[in-house]
Amino acid sequence: MEENGKLEILNSLHIGSQASSMATNLLVLLHTVLTIILVSGILVSYNVSSIDLKGSLYFACSLGLASLLGASIAYLCAQIFATSSQTRGIFFSIVGILYVLRAGTDVSNLTLSKFNPLAWTYLGHPFYQNDWYYLIGLFLLILVVFSIGLVLESSRDLGSSTIAPKKGKTKASKWLATPLGFFFYLNRSTIISWLLADGVIALMYGSIYGDIDTFVSSNKLISQMFANSSTILINSFTSLIMVVATAIGLVMPLVVVHKVQFETNKERLGYLLVQRVSRLKVYYSSLILSLFFGTLAILMNGFCLGIAATSSM
Repeated sequence: MEENGKLEILNSLHIGSQASSMATNLLVLLHTVLTIILVSGILVSYNVSSIDLKGSLYFACSLGLASLLGASIAYLCAQIFATSSQTRGIFFSIVGILYVLRAGTDVSNLTLSKFNPLAWTYLGHPFYQNDWYYLIGLFLLILVVFSIGLVLESSRDLGSSTIAPKKGKTKASKWLATPLGFFFYLNRSTIISWLLADGVIALMYGSIYGDIDTFVSSNKLISQMFANSSTILINSFTSLIMVVATAIGLVMPLVVVHKVQFETNKERLGYLLVQRVSRLKVYYSSLILSLFFGTLAILMNGFCLGIAATSSM
């Protein structure tokens, strides 16, 4: 709302300058409380002896606090950066880095996971130890992050940001003057970050190929999904991972195609269409970009998965 000017109209009424953000945060809090009640209630309704009320409540609270942590980080990023695209990019980068670090420390050194907020949701061992100290620490961290965002919002003007946006170049290249180059420029951050994320995910899954027998046999549900033969096991696991990685990689082309509609709704595409560029050419350009980089994401998944699997076996 702030980026397209609607928040300025809302603030012209007799409401506080932070009423909109507080309403959004309260809505997230209400959603979290309802999620905790719903999840804990469903778990208790199973009437399983090992799933007691205390463990169910702990597990539900860990899910709720994880969502609140994400909301507080997003709120803080929204105060620091000028546009919603920058905010989303930085937010997903932070979450991705924390996830990769958590995955690495869980395998190599579990003690280091205690310094990662994403790991605090399960280090308390729901239904077993129910260590509330981790959730209390996560709750305090959420309050700190939210408070910093609140202070930053109160100290900046409407429509501005804590970090001023970088000025663009005074002259554009010839490639940028074409619809294909223009839409690549608009989606470059999304494309690059998504390709990197796909590669990292494939490398993470490929790194467990050396211990795939132990990984599968440690879980009865997973072991039932795959065959007992080691060769068939690797083939089955590879096909499943490629399906998952491909599904993740194909989200990026959808975002690229949707960018056309996004720019149209923002009424910024008209500056391009007044030139000798047809609307059909604009759509074709975004479609070509999405198909090319979608295919590249699938190839990168297979390449990174193969490299990591070969080095670990």
